[in-house]
Amino acid sequence: MVLDALLDQCDVRADGSRRLGEPVAGKTVVFTGSLERMTRDEAKAMAERLGAKVAASVSKKTDLVVVGPGAGSKLAKAAELGIETSAKRIG
Repeated sequence: MVLDALLDQCDVRADGSRRLGEPVAGKTVVFTGSLERMTRDEAKAMAERLGAKVAASVSKKTDLVVVGPGAGSKLAKAAELGIETSAKRIG
């Protein structure tokens, strides 16, 4: 689930607010593969609430790629660039 993948990267309070200094804040995140329980817009909004910037493509500026079923070229590019990936179930 995308929430699980993002929460693994940060420290979130019970009320959903983020704490200062959490690892995902200020990072660039890319989603790849299927989203099963939420839309990409919802996933993007969630990541942004946690302080991340969401990008559409993988580049050397990407910090984390959240990988779901059917991931293809973005996953390959992340591997090529040595970018961290999270393979937890998205959405």
